[in-house]
Amino acid sequence: MCRSQKEQGQTLFELTITLIILSLLGSLSIQGMQHLIKKERGRVAINRLLVATQETRHMALSGRKIMTLCPSNDGTACDGTWEKRLVIINGRPGDKDSRTVSSFSGTDKGSVEWRSFREDNFLQMQGNGLTLGQNGTFIYCPEDKDLRYAQALIVNKSGRARVAEDLDGDGIKDLRKGVPVNC
Repeated sequence: MCRSQKEQGQTLFELTITLIILSLLGSLSIQGMQHLIKKERGRVAINRLLVATQETRHMALSGRKIMTLCPSNDGTACDGTWEKRLVIINGRPGDKDSRTVSSFSGTDKGSVEWRSFREDNFLQMQGNGLTLGQNGTFIYCPEDKDLRYAQALIVNKSGRARVAEDLDGDGIKDLRKGVPVNC
């Protein structure tokens, strides 16, 4: 008695097609993940600045005194760039009796710039919650300067901050209608 058995398994062609499909799906998921990571880096950088700005204003209001938000290399003095550590000091930068009351960690990728009317490298809040005429914008730019991932935090004279939105639907955040963020 001879039984015919059906052979089981895959052919080389079927295995090759399966591997091609898996590699295509893998590359698509990696690209999607890279997009998500870049987008989240910008969001985290701007949210860090938003919290620091709000805390500076809150401390100024509750203490009824001038508080300053500034970048710091060493965590004590106002110096350095905005993607490094941020500190909140009571008083003005350079005052001998000013001291650090709070600090925030830096941004790991990209750059942050403070663009203000007075061109100071710090943001001061008065005891009434208003800035000292320092309306301005924090701009986060990714390392590759791709504007789709750039973010902005707009601070007005009253000390209130808002995160920039894409107002015209072009995929780039706008500072105001028709004026996109630029790096």
